[in-house]
Amino acid sequence: MATPTVSPPLSVGSLLQRTLDLVGRHLTVLLWCVVLVVTPLVLVGGVLAVAVGSGGLRTYNLGSTLMALLAAFGGLVGVAACMFVALQDRAGLPVTVPDALRYGVRWYPRVLGVTLIAAIAVFAGIIACIVPGIFLAVRFALAVPSLLVEGKPVAESLRRSWALVERRWWGTFGLLLAGYLLPAVIAFVLQPIILALFGLAVEPQSPGALIGLGVAQILGACVTMPFTAIFLVLLFTEMVATQPAVAPAGGWPPPPPSAAAPATPVAPPPSAPVAPPAADRPLPGGFLPPAPAAPPDGDGLAPPPEHPPAAGD
Repeated sequence: MATPTVSPPLSVGSLLQRTLDLVGRHLTVLLWCVVLVVTPLVLVGGVLAVAVGSGGLRTYNLGSTLMALLAAFGGLVGVAACMFVALQDRAGLPVTVPDALRYGVRWYPRVLGVTLIAAIAVFAGIIACIVPGIFLAVRFALAVPSLLVEGKPVAESLRRSWALVERRWWGTFGLLLAGYLLPAVIAFVLQPIILALFGLAVEPQSPGALIGLGVAQILGACVTMPFTAIFLVLLFTEMVATQPAVAPAGGWPPPPPSAAAPATPVAPPPSAPVAPPAADRPLPGGFLPPAPAAPPDGDGLAPPPEHPPAAGD
């Protein structure tokens, strides 16, 4: 019977440090990927809110909702682009902003499909009870990295994430909490400071409220999106490398075959016996085979030849 071996725990500090190092090495590319994706989406959300809303607080609320939705789902192009940067860095290959954005656009439909399925499942779990929603959010958290790192289909990526988190839910929950909480806290602290410097910390009823909201959305995405995307890629690769392996019941895997061991000789198959030639066919050379001799009597002597009977007999 096979028993699962225990995998070593993942280090939060090591993952955070590696994420910060990778973000620092490619900071310019990552920021451009986020800005070029999120800024048009925020502008579209603000323009739609102004065109549809009736002004004041209602327009502000509509604009905040549209900006959040567009940045969450349309911004997946930026998430895929940031993960592409991590994949290129892992392979030791150079990366540019156009290459990353092309990659994000090409993979966007599948990333959107994985995200929508996971979001619907998590939302249903939250509606039923908050705890199932949190449970499903952790089980599906690695679906997008699985899609991009391993190139699996949408359904297979969801199953892959589910299987990786199995038997390690609490550990994964703690790692995800650290990976999401750190950039969220940084964004929460920096946004009011930068908005105050730009003079955009205004009341929701004022005309510049949506401008301040849009700037806050872009700044928050610049802080959270690159860090979280790269953290998820590194977490996925670490969990794949340390996933529980299955060992035999004895506790030790069988030794690998030695390359120096001589190969066992294989005996050739027995040859079929050669049938003698038929009696009515000549032997090689044109000679006929001899006629079979009559079997001897019981004493070993041949019987005398028979003579025809005489006339008086």
